[in-house]
Amino acid sequence: MTVRASGEWLGAFQDAIDPAWTRTMAGCHLNRDTAGTIRHAGFRLDKIARGLKGIFIRGTAVAG
Repeated sequence: MTVRASGEWLGAFQDAIDPAWTRTMAGCHLNRDTAGTIRHAGFRLDKIARGLKGIFIRGTAVAG
């Protein structure tokens, strides 16, 4: 899953290019808080691993 990077400059870069990216990549957003959205939907996140400067995450979500 793509998420907004935690680093200040990389996150700002994602914010800047997100409008063009979204239009050309079928609605994909580079700067969403994916983990927060999953938690808000009622899931608990176990094991989260971040990669490539925090842009990608993978993990396990459990209903709860």
